[in-house]
Amino acid sequence: MLVSLRRFFRPFWLLGSSLFLTAQVHATELIDVATDHATVMEKFQQWKQGKKVLTLVGFSGAGYQDEARLAKEVRGMLANYPADKWIINIGGTPDGIGQMYPLAKSMGYTTTGIVSSQAVPTLNSKLPALPTLPPDLPGKFPSVDYVMIVVDDKWGGFVNETRRLSPTSKAMVAVSDAMFAYGGGGVGRDEMIAALLQTHKQIEVRFFEFEMKHAPDKKDVKGALYHAWEALEASGFGLLKLK
Repeated sequence: MLVSLRRFFRPFWLLGSSLFLTAQVHATELIDVATDHATVMEKFQQWKQGKKVLTLVGFSGAGYQDEARLAKEVRGMLANYPADKWIINIGGTPDGIGQMYPLAKSMGYTTTGIVSSQAVPTLNSKLPALPTLPPDLPGKFPSVDYVMIVVDDKWGGFVNETRRLSPTSKAMVAVSDAMFAYGGGGVGRDEMIAALLQTHKQIEVRFFEFEMKHAPDKKDVKGALYHAWEALEASGFGLLKLK
């Protein structure tokens, strides 16, 4: 069910960053709020216009120790997934892997984001009965053409140690034709596992090892997704067959 819809237009401006030097930040064109993954899939059918969806998974608030390498590897990977056939989907917010949004826009991609309502506390407190979206909401999603906020009491991942995904992660996996993980935490781990377990369609899944931003004395810097991928590879992915 679609809760509310409002179209936003904002002028372009320049964003200076050490990672992208000077990058153009594009206006958010459309923000929707959904209460189920079926609505998200329906909207993506409109947004992608016959293209496939490449979802990037990774660290968010934890950030990346080597942002320059991240940008270089993502740019190189996107060269094999042209913008006339693919759109780029991430988690909506500009943190961590979300830093790849300006890069994707600079390469001509349509960009989308699926994000839990937990990311917008003022909005989350009013859902699902909400007549209009807060006027300052587009500023939270720079360089994302289309954003779907999913009503969710979690940030994502599996619910209570089951194989049932939260609404946000269920939508993320459902729309994806390919899912590439650049490091990542628990939510990304669960989405990757769910993508590998899909039986009604085949999702191309790839993992690239990265470290989260960390102090010199921090020990576990590769994240939960790395450890899951390592265990899956060691088992020849046989762990996915366990019930």
